[in-house]
Amino acid sequence: MVMVAALLFGCVGRRIDPVATQQLQPGMTYAEVIALLGPPYHAISGLPPDDGTSATWVHGGAFTGVQALTLRFDGDGKLLRVPAGARP
Repeated sequence: MVMVAALLFGCVGRRIDPVATQQLQPGMTYAEVIALLGPPYHAISGLPPDDGTSATWVHGGAFTGVQALTLRFDGDGKLLRVPAGARP
């Protein structure tokens, strides 16, 4: 309910900067990605098969729609791939 209200009346999350997403490269560390995009809205660690992490950045507002970017990191904290939709 809170998220619905926030989407209707304000913004959720930090804007996903298209210039920053163009700089994403496989092999970047989790810390390097956070330096570009800021902290993720949500992250889950300890995922199989390699004890990796999935992190999602979300931005949304009543007039801008919702943007989401989910990135997967291996157990060593390295970005596995950049989704095709991540780059404008």
